[in-house]
Amino acid sequence: MRMLRKIFLPLVLAVFGAQVHAQSVPVQSGEHETFSRLVFLTELGQEWQIDRSGRSASIEFARPLPQLDLSKVFYFIPKDRLTSLTATEAGLSLSLSCECGISVFQLQSGHIVVDITDDADTASLAQSSAIPLEMPPLNIPLLASTADLLARRGERTSSTNAAVVANPAEPGQGPVSASPVQIKMHPSGSISLLPIAKPSTPLKSLACPFEKLSREVLLADPSDAVTSLPQHLSGVLNGRDGFERDAALELALSYLKAGWGAEAGFMIRSADLEAPMHLQIADALDERATGAQGYADPGCGPASAIIALLEGNPEGRWDRADELAVVQLLADLPQDRWNDIRDRIAEALSSVGASDLLVGLRQESSSAGAPAPTPPAAGTDLSAVESVLDMLVHANASSTRLSTVEIGNALAFLPSIPPNEKRAQIKSELARALLRAEYFHEAIDLVGSESAEAEALLGLALQEMPIEKTIEFAVRLRPYLSSGSEGARRVADVLRSWGFEDAAARFDAVKSPEEARNKAGGFREAKSASPWLTRNFPEMARSDSETGPRTDLARLIVLQNEEATTKGDLSSAQQALEHSRALSEAIAAIAAASPAR
Repeated sequence: MRMLRKIFLPLVLAVFGAQVHAQSVPVQSGEHETFSRLVFLTELGQEWQIDRSGRSASIEFARPLPQLDLSKVFYFIPKDRLTSLTATEAGLSLSLSCECGISVFQLQSGHIVVDITDDADTASLAQSSAIPLEMPPLNIPLLASTADLLARRGERTSSTNAAVVANPAEPGQGPVSASPVQIKMHPSGSISLLPIAKPSTPLKSLACPFEKLSREVLLADPSDAVTSLPQHLSGVLNGRDGFERDAALELALSYLKAGWGAEAGFMIRSADLEAPMHLQIADALDERATGAQGYADPGCGPASAIIALLEGNPEGRWDRADELAVVQLLADLPQDRWNDIRDRIAEALSSVGASDLLVGLRQESSSAGAPAPTPPAAGTDLSAVESVLDMLVHANASSTRLSTVEIGNALAFLPSIPPNEKRAQIKSELARALLRAEYFHEAIDLVGSESAEAEALLGLALQEMPIEKTIEFAVRLRPYLSSGSEGARRVADVLRSWGFEDAAARFDAVKSPEEARNKAGGFREAKSASPWLTRNFPEMARSDSETGPRTDLARLIVLQNEEATTKGDLSSAQQALEHSRALSEAIAAIAAASPAR
């Protein structure tokens, strides 16, 4: 038993010792204006050698390195100097994207620092004291000769100095007066007697590209970004129906600045762009982020910390955030941006116990009571909804005809808004904009089922549009006008004044029967148009006395018009196919019932 214990114990110690030894050391990285830096910890007194071959380089160390963790090297530096980094048995293998210089040195703490610089002539530094430590030097005064010192050791130094100054000795006689400081000794070695030149103002640069992008997005005015969208849309597609990648990325950035995370993410994914940082911000704005990409590190800067809050899972990372800088950046946000993210920021800060950071921010009074609940926007920012609504209202108020791009953007934007008051307002204003742009079919599709809106559109056409355009629009809109329509009466009067009695009678048909008879003047009966000929399918569907294939077709058409359109491309296609099949069968029944000629 003792023999087994003697054999087993060394094996256990060897296994656990190997596990402890195999613990990896993270390689940290940072981006600066003129160089990219890598830092990792190893034992003091390392020696190394750099071998270069074109844009490839290897750093071989004399002593074994610990196991290095390279997983987060490119989280905080771009690949404009260093494209890849591999740990080898002897050291590190680097692939460069430029004719960069490589500088290696070791600090007194044991950290190895590798700088990839823009200067190709930078040589490797082999001394561990290559960087002067920020420690004050020791000032050691040089005293007079040793003999004089021994002769006057009983005297006070102050009286000796006074005597020397009062009676300066001849050259070669008496003690020699020395300058207060002639030798500077540094705790880690000697330093230059001449002061090291320093720039007048320190050069500041962001260590994380994600921080720069996040700050640019957050500080942008959403209204200005929405205004600039038509400019960026014009060059997205090339002549081969493909995406211009640079233009697509600019459009995605404009969407991000407008707060439209869903649209930005759709553009990045559709154009297959290599923009993971843009995509992470888009998902954070769209409340789809999981934080798996890892770019939103609160320690990278205040903008990155805000994106981490918007992702909704800052726990475990918030302790690296500069809370004062975060509050300052929140105070600098545009008002529309702040209104959009305020509630989400407050909820995320509450989850990390930092709700007090918002106290007194932007001079908001807590005595005003709880804020009114904002309508949901299905992943689309409320500020973006209000921007589109403002554009439509101002255009309609000034009778301005919007461009095709602006109307197309508003139409594409409408499905992302759930049914609420904002959607109804945008729908109404957009219908008026479509009418002014002479998109009659699209305008009728928006408000055709709402008789009050249809009546308002007809009144606008009678007021602003040429009479021939008004008649064209009125003919298309007539099936949607309600009984007793004032607009229909005015259109009938215009048609009758031109001698189009039959057409005027059709507009009289939408009125009440009493009004239609009064319009005939009492000396002749108004023509009653057949609902089948006028395609008045709702009237045919309501009739209980008439039956037959035509009535069945009318009821089918009314039923299909009232049926809601299903969501999804496949479901919509299946629904359209079923509608088409049913209509074909109903028309075939009418053809079969018609007498042969």
